[in-house]
Amino acid sequence: TIHLAGFHGTYKAYRASLSQTELYPFFRQQVPALQKMGKVVLSDDIQDLIIEAKPQIEVTRNGSLLDISFDLSEVDPIEIDQAIQALLNQEDYYTSTSGKVLVFDEDTKKISQTLINLRARHNQTGQLQVHALVGYQLSQSFANFEQVQFTKEFLEMATYLAQPERFPLPELRVTTLLRDYQQIGVKWLSMLDTYGFGGILADDMGLGKTIQILTFLAWLKEKNEVTPSLIIMPTSLITNWYN
Repeated sequence: TIHLAGFHGTYKAYRASLSQTELYPFFRQQVPALQKMGKVVLSDDIQDLIIEAKPQIEVTRNGSLLDISFDLSEVDPIEIDQAIQALLNQEDYYTSTSGKVLVFDEDTKKISQTLINLRARHNQTGQLQVHALVGYQLSQSFANFEQVQFTKEFLEMATYLAQPERFPLPELRVTTLLRDYQQIGVKWLSMLDTYGFGGILADDMGLGKTIQILTFLAWLKEKNEVTPSLIIMPTSLITNWYN
């Protein structure tokens, strides 16, 4: 076992300094094998070569995107992107240029896998980005990870994506009384517009899509944000829109 770990000698063995590629196998395979033979004491300078990483992660909204930031304080700032890329490559560790091994814990690897599944993009500035439309899914996937922190703005958006009926709207100046499901439709459209998303209101015929769109446009007018809109419709509905 001692020889397999690269040591030479009998009662007092030596080995050459560990290379970058030898560090992780030494700590994860060879040291545990030596511990089965007896007590192993590592000097402080050897122990300092391996770092168990559980970075703090923050999720913030940036327009129609979500920024996911990793706090890898153990790594030199110029190497953070390389460490994140190693994590996205589903590697167990990253070896820094200083010769230290950053070992990713299981929770961090699960978080990385979720971000890969959501098609997160590494923007080479120490952050990952995903589309804000996956905000609710992201909040649910990361809910049980203590190392992930969400900003208040992000949590609010995730809530409205899942429950558009909770989106606040002022009293709108429309003469028609909207039914409950129509009010939800208007809130959904207004919520999507607030966060820079698009959407398709696909109710069946006769359920009041026209009045919902008109009410939505009235909401934009209340905010002084109404812009020219292109309306494509059957000829039979022109009078309804005109009125």
